[in-house]
This record gives sequence, structure tokens and C-alpha cells, in this order.
Amino acid sequence: MYVRYQGTHTSRKTGKPSGIFAVARHMKQNGWLSPPEIEEIQQIENWFENNLPDPPLYSETDSPKAITWFRRETTIKMLEKIERIKTIIEKNGWKIEVVSRENDPSAMIYEDEYQIAAICRAFDA
Repeated sequence: MYVRYQGTHTSRKTGKPSGIFAVARHMKQNGWLSPPEIEEIQQIENWFENNLPDPPLYSETDSPKAITWFRRETTIKMLEKIERIKTIIEKNGWKIEVVSRENDPSAMIYEDEYQIAAICRAFDA
């Protein structure tokens, strides 16, 4: 099973709802979080940088319109940390949706032990 945490605003890059990390970054950049909230989210993001592979598609300047999904069975600890970010975001008036899918997407372009990335039209959020 796959799970995605996403906002309700559409990403200009993918045409699909922005992922939770993009929502958190947007809120930090616009001053919508308190300094302690920013610090807590930053600590969680740092943890992810050290524990979750960064799909190479994000480093490309012309990356495909792919979105990422967590593999629920291998990311229990990660999802607990994501839930904390979700709580902070929602406390500040933004909605985060948790979307689940049972099957593999047909246009998967990346996968590792913890996540997959798929072209949006093949595995719509």
C-alpha cells in the first residue's frame, strides 16, 4: 500500500496537489509559522534528509511531472514524523489530505525501499 500526504493547493510543477514538504516550505517562506514550529519542522526535515533517499528526478532541471508516495509497510517511523508536520500545518489553518492506494502505478519512474515516484496521470492523487 502507498500513502501520500498532500495539501489542497495545486503544484505548478506537477499539476497535482503539493506534497506535505512543499506545503511546509511554503508556509515557512511566507512567515505563517512560529519560530518554534519552524524549528521543529526543520529538525524533522533534517532527519528525512539523512534517512530517506532523494529521488534523482528532483535534482533535474526539467524533471517529469511525478509525485512521490510512501510505502506504508516500510515507513512507519517516517509516517509518525510526517504526522507531526501535518499537525503543525493544520493547526495553522491549512488542510493536509492523506491519500492511500493499494496498487502499483503503471508509470512508476523511481522506487526505493521507502517510496515510489510516478507520473501523475498514471497514479492520480
